[in-house]
Amino acid sequence: MKIILSIDPARGARISFKGLFTAHKRSCMRPSYLWITALLALIPGCTRNTAHPLPNPFSSPMHYKVGPNPSFVAIGDLDGNDIPDLVSVNSGGDSLSLLFGAGNGVFREAVALQVGKQPRSLAISDLNGDGKNDLVVVNNDGDSLSILMAEGKGLFKPPVEIPVGRSPFLVITGDYNGDRIVDLAVVLRFDLLQFLWGRGDGTFIKGETVDPGDTPTWIVASDFNGDKKIDLAVANNGPMSDNIALFLGDGTGHFRPGEKYTTRMRPFFLTAADFNKDGKIDIVVANSTRNTLSMFLGNGDGTFQKAIEFGAEGGPVSAVQADFNRDGMIDLAVANNLSDEVSLLFGNGDGTFHYPPTNLRTGLSPYSVASGDLDRDGLADLVVADNGSNTVSVLLSKKKR
Repeated sequence: MKIILSIDPARGARISFKGLFTAHKRSCMRPSYLWITALLALIPGCTRNTAHPLPNPFSSPMHYKVGPNPSFVAIGDLDGNDIPDLVSVNSGGDSLSLLFGAGNGVFREAVALQVGKQPRSLAISDLNGDGKNDLVVVNNDGDSLSILMAEGKGLFKPPVEIPVGRSPFLVITGDYNGDRIVDLAVVLRFDLLQFLWGRGDGTFIKGETVDPGDTPTWIVASDFNGDKKIDLAVANNGPMSDNIALFLGDGTGHFRPGEKYTTRMRPFFLTAADFNKDGKIDIVVANSTRNTLSMFLGNGDGTFQKAIEFGAEGGPVSAVQADFNRDGMIDLAVANNLSDEVSLLFGNGDGTFHYPPTNLRTGLSPYSVASGDLDRDGLADLVVADNGSNTVSVLLSKKKR
C-alpha cells in the first residue's frame, strides 16, 4: 500500500491511499483529518475515485440575523399565503425567530417569540386540523415542550408548556397510532423515546415509552419493511450503545424492537431516503465526533446491510437530502459545525457519492440544515442555522442556463 501526499493549489495538501481500495472506491481527505483517514483505510470505501469537486449549484449565501445561538432551522408556511417561511430555534436566547418569505427567496426581518428554557429543535404541523401550521418546540433545559397554536397571518397564541421528561432533544410529528390525528415522538437524552397522542385540538396525552438505547439524539420515521406502516430509526450517541436502533410499527402505536446496527463512531444525526434507486429505504448517519458518515443500505424488510463508512469534513451534525444538481439522483447537504461550511455530496445513484465534496461557506458553526423551494422556481434551496454567528444562511439554487 502506498500513501500519497499531493498539493492541489485550489484545495491544499491532500492524502490518499493507493492499492487498498478498488479503482472506483478510493477516498481522499484533508491532512487535518489524517487519523480518521487511517481509520477509514481499514474498512471499505463508499466513494468513486474522482479528482475534483463538481460545480456548485447554489448562489452565494444571504445571511439573516436571528436570536442567540440558533441550533435548528425549519421551513414551513407560517402565515397562510403559500409562501415558504423560516423558523430558527435560538438555544441561547430561549426564543424563536420567524422570518417571513417574500416568495422570491428573500425574507423579512426576524420576529422573535419567547419559548421555554434552552430550546433545541422544533416541528411544524397542523395540530388541530384548522389548516394553519402550529409549532412544537423542544425545551432541552426546561424538560418540556412549548406548543404554539397559530392564529393566522403569522400570529401565534402564547406558548403552552407540556412537561415531557428529562432533557428532550428532538420532536417529530406523525400519525403513529392510526387515528388520523397528529401525534408527537420526543427523543429524551436520558434514554427514552416518549410518544404523545394527539387529541386533535392541539393538546396531547402521554402514550407509549420506548427505551432506544444510551443517549439517543436523533430519530427518523419511514417505512423500512414495506408494510405501509411507520417505522422508526434512532441514533444512540452514548458509548454504551453507539448504534442505530430500529423499531417497527404495527400502525396502532406499538413499536417492536428490530435490529441494532453498530457504527463504533458515536452516531449523532440520521436521515433516510432511497439513495441507490432500488425502491428500498436507506439510512445515512452523521458521526460528528469522528468526522465520518455511515451509509446503511436497506434490504426492504426492516433490516440493513453492514455500514459503509466514508469521510466527512469537520464535525458533521446535520444533513438533508434532495436532488441539488438536477441529475435525477439523491444528493446530501451536510452541515459541518467545526469547519464553517456545508458539504454537497452528489449521489451516483448506487449509494455512493462523488468525492471530493463541493464545500460551501456559511456563517460560523453551522448546526442545522434544511431544504425547500424558497423562491418557488421548482428547485431545491438550502437554509442553514449558523450557531456561532447568530444568523441563518439562505443559499438559492442557480437557474440552469
